[in-house]
Amino acid sequence: LAAAGRALVDALEAASGAERLGIIGTLGVRRETGAVPALAKMVAAAGRPGPDGAQGADGDLAAVGAAAASSLGEIDHAEALAALERAWGGSAGPLRDALGDALLRHANRKLAAGDRREARRIFQQVHENENEGHLRTAAFQGVIRAAGDDGLPLLLAALSGPKEDAR
Repeated sequence: LAAAGRALVDALEAASGAERLGIIGTLGVRRETGAVPALAKMVAAAGRPGPDGAQGADGDLAAVGAAAASSLGEIDHAEALAALERAWGGSAGPLRDALGDALLRHANRKLAAGDRREARRIFQQVHENENEGHLRTAAFQGVIRAAGDDGLPLLLAALSGPKEDAR
């Protein structure tokens, strides 16, 4: 099975279009840790401003970056998480949404494994730095769940504070 993962990673460079997106998705489904450097590179390339100043200006580049972010979200590895966190800070648009979703999947996996501290750190990071309602709300829910017994006071404070703070 390891040989299959290496073959998929090797095929990434030559592939394009739907085939490349399929390989990227397969790497995520297989949770191929050996693919993390290549996927991280794709995410970083999609987040760099294009010649016109827009991030991921090339539609294919943007789709590849979002797919790579999604796959990194499936790979439970410290470098996958680090790559997502590096790229997320300055991202925008669909890439930012894909990165935020991938970060939340990492946080949920950490929480399910009992690592409340790391899960809460990731959830808090997304909650404090995200403007999109759905990601911000999901992150806040995660903060509450990861907080354990301290979650109820956080929830009550959010419900009694300004509406925008609760999201």
